[in-house]
Amino acid sequence: MPATTGSTGASWVFAAIAAGHSATPCDYQVAGCPGQHYGGGLENFPRFLENWGGVQMHYRGSLVSLFTSQYANLHEWSWRNYYSPPNRDWQFDTRFRDPTQLPPGTPNVASVSEIAFRPVY
Repeated sequence: MPATTGSTGASWVFAAIAAGHSATPCDYQVAGCPGQHYGGGLENFPRFLENWGGVQMHYRGSLVSLFTSQYANLHEWSWRNYYSPPNRDWQFDTRFRDPTQLPPGTPNVASVSEIAFRPVY
């Protein structure tokens, strides 16, 4: 479902986001961490790089990190000149618990059982 804008200027998004993330190599606040790199965390998984000017962002969906991003992987990103995120109201959309309500093309996961094993050298 696309984003909508309410009468108050608030934005609503109903979607699942499955993408890569910018990893944080270690807890940068702990002594001994090689560098002061922060990948953005869950709060920046959907990148809000524009100036939102205090607008309320309501998100109902599911956030899934599948891999470490190959392209958006800079640990240092300059946010001081243009980054002003929205006020975030994020909740899991419980409709994702019902398989009949999943969008078309949703990946499926099945159980795998090992029935034979042969080492290949």
